[in-house]
Amino acid sequence: GGTVALNSGGSLIVGTGQTVTGSGVSLTGIGLELDGKVTAGGGTVSLIGGSGTISESGTLIAGTLTGSSTASVSLLGTAATTNQIGNLGSFSAASFTLNDGKALTVTGTVNGGSLVSITDTGLLTISGKISGTAISLTADNLALSGVVTDGGGGTVNLLARTTGTIN
Repeated sequence: GGTVALNSGGSLIVGTGQTVTGSGVSLTGIGLELDGKVTAGGGTVSLIGGSGTISESGTLIAGTLTGSSTASVSLLGTAATTNQIGNLGSFSAASFTLNDGKALTVTGTVNGGSLVSITDTGLLTISGKISGTAISLTADNLALSGVVTDGGGGTVNLLARTTGTIN
């Protein structure tokens, strides 16, 4: 399949039971409500929510995820391990929450405003930059070669589950 680009002058909704599939997927709207499945396989998924929220409670599969919203972004999936994202590129939002079910590398700049919360299964590698007033990174193992910053006035919580490591 080729690249799929869907643009809406209002809210863009991928309903429960609906699927958007392409080698790359770009979804743009005032807000995005993703209750179905959005998949680019190993390609890039770009989520752009203008002044509205981006909420995902379905399935998100991408080699790389990028996007932005001036409001909150909540990518929780049907379950904590449903989303399968390999790389998190640049993403900006008023707050950013992601549950991911496979090893994830943050390669871009993630600016989450008041909150950045990433819960990952496997190894969470930060080679890019994460910034937010409150940051919570939870994974089986954490590898931090990039920058994680609360700007000096917030909180950063790092949690490696059970017998995991933080490097």
